[in-house]
Amino acid sequence: MTDKLNNMKDLQGFIHQLDFFDSIEDHLLDDLVQKLKPALYRDQEIIWNEGDSGNWGFVIVSGEIEVYKKAENGAMIAVDLLKPNQWGGISNLLVLGCRHYRFVCRGDVNVLTINKEDLSELMKTDSSLSIALLKVMSHRFADNTSRLADTIQYLTEVLGFASHELQSPISSMVTDAQLLTKEYLGPLNEKQKEKLKRSINKGKYLLNLIQKYLNLSRLEDISLKLRITPNVNLIEDVVEPMIDLFESERLNKNIKFDYFCVDKILIVECDIVLILIAFSNLLKNAIHYGNEGGRIRVSIQVENETACMKVWNEGSGFSKKESNKLFKRFSRLDNPALRLKSGTGIGLYSTWKIMQLHSGKIEADSEEGKWAEFKLTFPIKQTELPEE
Repeated sequence: MTDKLNNMKDLQGFIHQLDFFDSIEDHLLDDLVQKLKPALYRDQEIIWNEGDSGNWGFVIVSGEIEVYKKAENGAMIAVDLLKPNQWGGISNLLVLGCRHYRFVCRGDVNVLTINKEDLSELMKTDSSLSIALLKVMSHRFADNTSRLADTIQYLTEVLGFASHELQSPISSMVTDAQLLTKEYLGPLNEKQKEKLKRSINKGKYLLNLIQKYLNLSRLEDISLKLRITPNVNLIEDVVEPMIDLFESERLNKNIKFDYFCVDKILIVECDIVLILIAFSNLLKNAIHYGNEGGRIRVSIQVENETACMKVWNEGSGFSKKESNKLFKRFSRLDNPALRLKSGTGIGLYSTWKIMQLHSGKIEADSEEGKWAEFKLTFPIKQTELPEE
């Protein structure tokens, strides 16, 4: 153990100066110090892994500990760095359970450990320890949340910048390839034409992806305000243009189409660009994830001064268990049939965000293996802009 903690008095002083522990009475502090056990971990040593039993915790005296979390692809991602005077395994001290993170030493690390049984025994005599540890957890949670928000904002800005810079050159490449296929620069054989068509399709896919990222970048801007357009005819200005736009994609998959609207005129107030994005996301998904030779049904109506847009399709659908992932950023469902098809996990999140901005909502229903339906609703009058 370090020289500065070589006796009982030093240990008491160390614990007393920790955040939120200064109000603990001396007699309880003495009892706590008696339960603490010094331990030394070496550089790169793993203190615990995800899934390990969580029956003890520690406070760092010297050194630093890197905290890792396993991503969906199995990669270990650094999510936090614990420094001297900070606690580790706090949640497991209060609620017994398995570890959720991997802790790895950065350099040699000295800690004071305490097991759950000893801590529980102390808590039975006085609640001040529980209160102090709960304050530590609350402080850590607030700090991590703030840092996560800053990181997301930074990554979104970088994503938006990179997407914007890529858009022009890729668009130019697609245009050049299209000129070549029309043989303006000389004749081509069939093999050359086929290669160019594939390049054009890949370029269009990238442009579509870039547009999604640019839309996401705008939606994540905390200063975003709705650009309300009055007197938007939801049928003629949004729904029918999008149906026409995706008709060729639908016909390529031989998908039958049903379209229901009570009236050709449905006047709303909305940010028309965002509503176009929201509806097109649902229509594109219905075609992309729909069955070959299946059916899509679109219905538009008004319910209690609220515009209602439904898109239903035959397809693999999703389970009730997976439905809570639908509107999370970059999230994809753990469904083998859906995993075979490309996707970014951006479209439905963007649609959810757009509905939030319009004081509306998006709802989803499905019978797994048979069909899925998504429903957008928002007030036809946007009298007050919702706060971000």
